[in-house]
Amino acid sequence: MAQGQKFDDRVREKAIALLATNMTAAEVAKRTGASETTVRNWKKQYLEDDPQALAKLRVQKRAVFAANAWSDIEKAQGMLSRRLDRAEAQEDALDKLIALVSEADVMTLTREEKRELIRMLQMIKLEDPAKLTNIIGVLYDKQALASDESTVNLGGTVGVKNLEDT
Repeated sequence: MAQGQKFDDRVREKAIALLATNMTAAEVAKRTGASETTVRNWKKQYLEDDPQALAKLRVQKRAVFAANAWSDIEKAQGMLSRRLDRAEAQEDALDKLIALVSEADVMTLTREEKRELIRMLQMIKLEDPAKLTNIIGVLYDKQALASDESTVNLGGTVGVKNLEDT
């Protein structure tokens, strides 16, 4: 293994979890691809020196993710706004073209006029804003989960019934 190789938090957390099940550093190293020395260092740091270090790291990473998610949501909202503006302009162009065709006697149009109408129709590309709204929804849910917030509002109460009471 290359010396000084960096491992992401997922690999480190997997290694700590495996070590917590009394697996040896050698076994954990084989399963994770980290060196035995790295695994022993993680064991010392996260299980012996400061057992809360991994939990603190998770909280820190979750906060960073939540902040980044808000930034991504704002970007997606900006993109959605621009796409909706383009969609509105294209819808207006399509309405004008439909009006032009319906007013004209299509049978009397010259070959060049027909080509121009076809060219105008081909230039119109209708946007699909549903794709961006889905992205915004997913990002919002992920941000809410990372911030320990609810992703749904049920607006009701939940009751638990004992089996003995039935």
